[in-house]
Amino acid sequence: MNYLNRALRYITRRKTKSILLIIVFFLIGNLVILGLGVSSAADNAKLLTRKKMKAAISYTIDYQKFYEDTEKIEDEQEREEAYKNYPKLDQTTFEEMAKDSRVKTYDYILETGLNSKKPMQFVNMNENGSSEGTQESEIYFRILGNILPTMISFEDGTNQIVDGRFYTQADIDSRAKVGVIEKSFADINGLRIGDTIELGQSFGMPQGEENPMPNPELSVEIIGLYERTIPQSEYSYGGQQMLYMPYTAIYDFQVEASKQMMEYYKSQGEDFGNTEDYEPTPYQAFLLLNDPLDVDQFMKDYSNKLAPYTKLDANNAEFNRVARPLDTLGIFANILVWIVTINAVVIISLITALTLKTREYEIGVLLSIGVSKFKVLTQLFVELIVLAMLGFTLSVGSGSLIAGKVGETVLKYQTDAEAQYADENQGHYFSSDDSYFSEISQEDLFSEYKVTVSAPIIAEIYILGTLVVLIAIVVPSIMIMRLNPKQILLEQN
Repeated sequence: MNYLNRALRYITRRKTKSILLIIVFFLIGNLVILGLGVSSAADNAKLLTRKKMKAAISYTIDYQKFYEDTEKIEDEQEREEAYKNYPKLDQTTFEEMAKDSRVKTYDYILETGLNSKKPMQFVNMNENGSSEGTQESEIYFRILGNILPTMISFEDGTNQIVDGRFYTQADIDSRAKVGVIEKSFADINGLRIGDTIELGQSFGMPQGEENPMPNPELSVEIIGLYERTIPQSEYSYGGQQMLYMPYTAIYDFQVEASKQMMEYYKSQGEDFGNTEDYEPTPYQAFLLLNDPLDVDQFMKDYSNKLAPYTKLDANNAEFNRVARPLDTLGIFANILVWIVTINAVVIISLITALTLKTREYEIGVLLSIGVSKFKVLTQLFVELIVLAMLGFTLSVGSGSLIAGKVGETVLKYQTDAEAQYADENQGHYFSSDDSYFSEISQEDLFSEYKVTVSAPIIAEIYILGTLVVLIAIVVPSIMIMRLNPKQILLEQN
């Protein structure tokens, strides 16, 4: 262990050189902590925000890609034929995903829309989300039905049954025309459990004698009332109401409506083929996972099993847009760490190589008395690693303060730039009452951004310092391996 003693004595004997190297490592450590701290804080903020979001994934049709590919077909007849083969969700694939142990529940939904046959009252909401009193009008009911006797919006607490019940598996099996509506809407219209809502459909034309097209009707018995635990979106349309019915009831209605429609067109001399071939299918489905952190891996696992023109989405586009400033900050921090590390290797290598010239006699004596070249290199490594650890240790406190200030400044700059971009490209985003995805804002995301020098970061700094020293002694080691102790002593004499 003599080489360790020699290393420590050299450090204390050459105080000026040792202090200068400690300062170099101190400065390097501050920059490395800045990079690692900012990068870690950005990643941690995104992770914590992800944990708070719903673990929801949509399985839907990629209409845009279908239309783009179909429009590229030059032959008109082939293009029309392609439009007839409209993409559909693959129920087999969805059932496979639904059976995954990571899935908590799912919605495989049929949807239709019908108008009330008589005017009804609804609460008129302004753009600020405040009530402007009630208004009477024909109400459009957006009707959703799940293949299960539950829905994600009721499982995750967005909606809550306050009177009556949700439809059961028995209702689904018996194809019962029963439904659940919002309590506030029921109250202002004097509707109670057991009452019936009469609905009709005019296929986009005014109802009445002047409308020659069929008008399928539906009578729905109210079996349950629900309340929303999350406030309505400011863009929600008060004249539209949600109505939850069994999947099979909606299926039967759509089949009957399609049959009436086709018979009408046949009476007008148009033939759309065999109406019995029509089978209603969902255009979207949703999966709710147990853990939000499983979402990305789940999508990756099933991305290659999807039917053509279908896709999985977890609202990543919106999350990535909100998190863009943090991503930019993380990239900046990682680049900084790489630049500092490379420069540190170069600087320490040059310092060590230049000091070897002044230590040739010392090295020559050690080699001549039988000390191995490996032990000489080990002594150099110990000298550098001790100074590096001292410098990095001193940088922990100051580096965390610098990282916090710099990170906040750069993040504010990125946020201002993002806000300007949003103003220049602003638009309205509609959030339906059965929103499956969590609404997030940059304020929510940035509230989780906190730069702290944690134990893992400190460990990374020491590991990185050790690697820098190891790489930095490569050049000196080559020089030492080429030294001849006899030649060194003769030159010195």
